[in-house]
Amino acid sequence: MDEYRDKINAHAFVALAYESFRTSVINHPNVASIFDFDKMGDIAFLTMELMEGQTLATLLEQNSVDKALELAVGICRGLNCVHHHGVLHLNIRPDTIFVTAEGIAKLIGFGNTREIGSTSDMDTMIKALGPPTHAYASPEMLANEDPSPADDVFSLAVVIYELFSGSHPYGGALASEALDKGIEPERVSGLNDQQWDVLASALRLSREDRLQTVKELAASFKS
Repeated sequence: MDEYRDKINAHAFVALAYESFRTSVINHPNVASIFDFDKMGDIAFLTMELMEGQTLATLLEQNSVDKALELAVGICRGLNCVHHHGVLHLNIRPDTIFVTAEGIAKLIGFGNTREIGSTSDMDTMIKALGPPTHAYASPEMLANEDPSPADDVFSLAVVIYELFSGSHPYGGALASEALDKGIEPERVSGLNDQQWDVLASALRLSREDRLQTVKELAASFKS
């Protein structure tokens, strides 16, 4: 049970309810299953599958190339399924990816989800919460632009880069800062030319130039 024990405001409650509603229909081995949402007094909570393991944030520097490839493929498959259901995650970071004791990567942390192309009142309300401020967000997300699958692709590409290199592609800088300063990611070892070309495309700071679908990213790591 994923419990939120602090008092919650209306926007946070809506976000949590949406996490349950939007992900309860997704059934994939690389996406954590959510079964229920409820509220008792000032406590709102999700009931989700019981998992043993740890978040990817604690494992970034502990993986062989083969294990990094396995995790990358799993995360890509999970996110591709999420997008197939018309949902954008919009919060992909090492601490929203759980690695089970069996070594299976699962997406968690769906509190910022949006429907692809949606302009519903609830999506507008979630957007009103403001843009993310973390170093895995695309420049467009940081500017609070309407999101697209390419924004999830960027965030996932940053995570995958860290999986193979142990470091952030832009030195931990926000994508907007990297764009202003013209920072370019260095090539990482462990990837063949085709894999690196696809990952580099997914890391591009302009949405127009960026890889558009996670399916293309997944295909490169399976080759």
